[in-house]
Amino acid sequence: MKTITLLFFAILFASNAKAQEWQTYYEGQGITIQYRPAEIDDAQLGISHKRIVFRYENKTDKEVQLNFNRLITYSDSETAAKPQEKKYHVSIPANSSVEYNQANSMDKTFYLFAQDKKNTIKRSLINFDIRDVTTN
Repeated sequence: MKTITLLFFAILFASNAKAQEWQTYYEGQGITIQYRPAEIDDAQLGISHKRIVFRYENKTDKEVQLNFNRLITYSDSETAAKPQEKKYHVSIPANSSVEYNQANSMDKTFYLFAQDKKNTIKRSLINFDIRDVTTN
């Protein structure tokens, strides 16, 4: 039994560590868009959420204005899936990246709400898609 418990915790730890790594969603035009899950707990704001956070990397030697549409689908216990599409823009300095951090934690360019851990908000993220990626 002890071996099974240790094996369970080892698998849980390994899958949790992998979940925190950046995953590449898009790569092209000298740009990489990456994402990873994050748990956000802010007692002062009363937030206890799961989010998908983003990092945008510019591999070119010029500043880039990245433009894209994000299609997200949420569901809750009362309604069917609700797709929403919105356009986003982000400036990325040459040979660098910008990503979700404390300073931009309320800017939805850098995150998606996935789920309320307190279950106050009933909707939860089902899927997201990044479309129509262009640079200026």
